[in-house]
Amino acid sequence: MSEKYGNMSTSKVVILGIIIGGCITAFFLLRKKIASKLQGKFGNFIKGFFDGLLSIRKMKNFWAFSFLSVLIWAMYFYSTYFCMNALPETKDIGHKECLTIMLFGTLGVVFSPGGLGAYHLIVAGILTFYGINDAPSVAIPWLIWTASFVMITFFGLLSLILLPIINKNKNVVQQ
Repeated sequence: MSEKYGNMSTSKVVILGIIIGGCITAFFLLRKKIASKLQGKFGNFIKGFFDGLLSIRKMKNFWAFSFLSVLIWAMYFYSTYFCMNALPETKDIGHKECLTIMLFGTLGVVFSPGGLGAYHLIVAGILTFYGINDAPSVAIPWLIWTASFVMITFFGLLSLILLPIINKNKNVVQQ
């Protein structure tokens, strides 16, 4: 695997470094303007978002919540990793590459409902960057997305059926 990707051209690394350096420089140059934008509705939205993130510290079952959250993300990671073994062209993709695909693919899901479209373009682009041919690069995101969709639909319907049966004898309504 390292032989395959270890000889990536230094121009790609230099371009990536320039982009990251430019973003950091732009942030420091524009930080006062950014701070002024964090007032009003947008600022209240951002502050409310971070207050919501920090509210998990006050949860009754903080450790169970944290453990289950890590477990969910681990399952997403390994579903991506195992889907890579479905095609011979992508079976050599390692953990680092799968982590890159999962992290950037998450952005695709954020940008569009369910990730349909954006997720596929991002994952296909990353696989192309790693030297995978076009056909497998386009097929793998569909495989990962479809497997995830089928699993969520199946377990969601199963929960919809089983929860009323399990909670049948519970008459207590919690406030």
